[in-house]
Amino acid sequence: MMARSVSLTEAKAKLSELLDLVERGEEIIIVRHGRRIARLRSYSDGAGGAAPSVRARLQMLRDSGAPDREAMRRRGERFDWTALKQRMREGLL
Repeated sequence: MMARSVSLTEAKAKLSELLDLVERGEEIIIVRHGRRIARLRSYSDGAGGAAPSVRARLQMLRDSGAPDREAMRRRGERFDWTALKQRMREGLL
């Protein structure tokens, strides 16, 4: 599942609608001037909310375009931890 991106202006105008989407399991990325600044996702406190399954997390990782370490190794490329960490900071993983 790919995260939906919305502008900051749209997020301010439609926050209630975006929260409804988040409750249904979608993830929302808020963008300002073309740069990701925030991520809305379901809050899981361990008691009532369901954390994403391992399979769902792996699919999000694949959808994000994060480097595939094994595929890179087969192609003879070096795995880049810096790029992976940057994706994590941007909220893609």
